[in-house]
Amino acid sequence: MRDIYIIGAGGHGKVVLDIINKSEQYQAAAFLDDDSSLHKETINGLKVLGGSKEALDDNKAVIIAVGNNKIREKLFKMMKSNDLEIINAVHPDVVINSFVSLGEGIVIAAGAVINPNTFIEDNVIINTAVTVDHDCLIEKHVHLSPGVNLGGNVTVQRGAHIGIGATVLPGIEIGKNSVVGAGSVVTRDVPDDVTVVGVPARVHKS
Repeated sequence: MRDIYIIGAGGHGKVVLDIINKSEQYQAAAFLDDDSSLHKETINGLKVLGGSKEALDDNKAVIIAVGNNKIREKLFKMMKSNDLEIINAVHPDVVINSFVSLGEGIVIAAGAVINPNTFIEDNVIINTAVTVDHDCLIEKHVHLSPGVNLGGNVTVQRGAHIGIGATVLPGIEIGKNSVVGAGSVVTRDVPDDVTVVGVPARVHKS
C-alpha cells in the first residue's frame, strides 16, 4: 500500500485518518501540521512529524485534511506546484453512482450518497452523511459540512461552505466563497461572497 501524509492534524484530520485506515489502497505514514505545538505529538496512533512543507522533501502522496476552505486551497496549490500526488480519501461506507466524476484531493466521509451525473472538482470535502442528488456541480475548494442535503441540479461555486444540516433546494446556485449557515434552507440563488442564514435563507452579511 502507498504511504500517505495527512496534512492537518485537527478534527477533520482524525476523520481522514479513519478513512485512510479503512482503505485498501493507502496507509497513513504521518500527520503534517503547521501548528508547531502539535509537532512530535501522537494523535489517534499517528505521529505529527512537522509542518506541511516537509511533504515537499519526500516522495509520499498527500491528502489535505483542513476544513477551512482558504487554508485548504493554499495548501492544495502549494502541493500541486511541487508536483506532489494528491489522493482522494473515500470512506468505504459511501454510495457513489458510476456516473459521478471526481477530481483530485477530495475527501468523502462515511454515509455520503452522491447520485448520477454529479461533477465534483478538486479539493472538495463531502463530509459525514451528506447527500448530493443528480446533476449537481461542486466546484473547487468547497466544503459540504455533515448532514448537508443538496437537491438535483444544484451548483456550489468555488470556495463556498455549506454549514451542518443545511438544505439546498433543486436548481439553486450558491455563489463563490459564500457561506450557508447551519440548518438553513436555501430556496433561491445565493450571490458571491455573502453569508445566508435561516429558513428560508436570507443574506446575513456581505
